[in-house]
Amino acid sequence: MKHGMSVIVQSIARLMVPFIWMFGIYIIAHGHISPGGGFAGGVFLAGGFILITLAFGSAPDKEERSQDFASKLESEALLIFLIMASIGLVLKLGLMANLLAKTHPGLPGHIAAGGLIPWENLAIGVEVSAALAVMFIAFARHRLKE
Repeated sequence: MKHGMSVIVQSIARLMVPFIWMFGIYIIAHGHISPGGGFAGGVFLAGGFILITLAFGSAPDKEERSQDFASKLESEALLIFLIMASIGLVLKLGLMANLLAKTHPGLPGHIAAGGLIPWENLAIGVEVSAALAVMFIAFARHRLKE
């Protein structure tokens, strides 16, 4: 992907992307007390990245670095999620045991009441947004080769 779009599209993208990312972060952060969560929030975060890339374009060498970074980020986020999910197995409490909710219950309806779930939502949100970014960059790079 080499060239961006018109100045109008770039201006609208510049205005919209911070709100898209803010909404994605909100969905990830409040996924355990309201509808949403890591997957839906991750899709919004990736959507903002895709919108910026489509509006402004990118250089092929930058795409390769971005794809490598996103791929590593995806792997690390998935590893962190798996570690958090497996802690309960190590402690013989079961897979994905919500440990922090038992030791630090917090107030119902608040973020701290979710225990490990908000952290797991965050890991899934990062993993999903990075995975979608990797796929988008791979498709864009493949299209350029044709």
